[in-house]
Amino acid sequence: MASILLDRVTVERSGVAVIHAITLAIENGEFFVIIGPSGSGKTTVLRAVAGIDLPVSGDVLFDGDVVTGVEPAGRDIAMVFEKNTL
Repeated sequence: MASILLDRVTVERSGVAVIHAITLAIENGEFFVIIGPSGSGKTTVLRAVAGIDLPVSGDVLFDGDVVTGVEPAGRDIAMVFEKNTL
C-alpha cells in the first residue's frame, strides 16, 4: 500500500469546480472513510485518486511521487463502486 496525498486538488465539470482545492493525506496502512450526502464529491475524490478524473490544479501523490499525469492503468490502484453506474 502507499501513502496518498491530494495537494490542493481542484476538479471541474463543465467549468464548475466540484472539488475545490482539497488537501487530504492518507498514510500507508491507514483505514480511511469518506462519507457525505449524494452529490458531495465522494466519488469525484476517488476518481481523482484513481486518475479517472484529472485535476485542473493541484497534484495527486503516491508515496511522495507526483502521479497527477499518470494514466489510471499506471497507478497500481483500484476502486470498487457501490453500484455499477459508470
